[in-house]
Amino acid sequence: MSVSLVLLIRLAVSNYRAYRLSSMATPHTSILNSTPVAYCEQIDVPVTTGLFFPKILLPFSTREWGDSRSKIVLGHEAAHVMRRDVLWQMIASVSRSLVWFQPLAWLGHRQMILEREKACDDLVLENGVLPIDDASELLALATSVRDCRPRLLEVVSVKTDL
Repeated sequence: MSVSLVLLIRLAVSNYRAYRLSSMATPHTSILNSTPVAYCEQIDVPVTTGLFFPKILLPFSTREWGDSRSKIVLGHEAAHVMRRDVLWQMIASVSRSLVWFQPLAWLGHRQMILEREKACDDLVLENGVLPIDDASELLALATSVRDCRPRLLEVVSVKTDL
């Protein structure tokens, strides 16, 4: 029971952090499929937040990106919104917290995250992006944030616990 409580508190704190980041973000001039887009100084990678009112947060460095990378990244994040991944992630995280003692809950949670990312990448490819362009842009993005590993891990923790 106490382990479940700790995991649920950790989830609540992660959601609160995501909410704070979202509320402090600087609005972007465009809206993507009725989803607000904003710049956030505290993140190094794009994230989608908001359980009921989703918002796409972009790092300030995205202003220097080319059209190709922006199209791929925004398409990927829009896919998360369309699939309601934040809601499903919340359900999975609460479920895992309640049955924390079951190893399959942890494995299933991790696999769900991997499959969710693959599904969003597939939706980007279905919208006309060539696989080689997608792979090269994702590799460039990963390389650009490699030096920011401690902050990146904190943001990824927030993203995966939503």
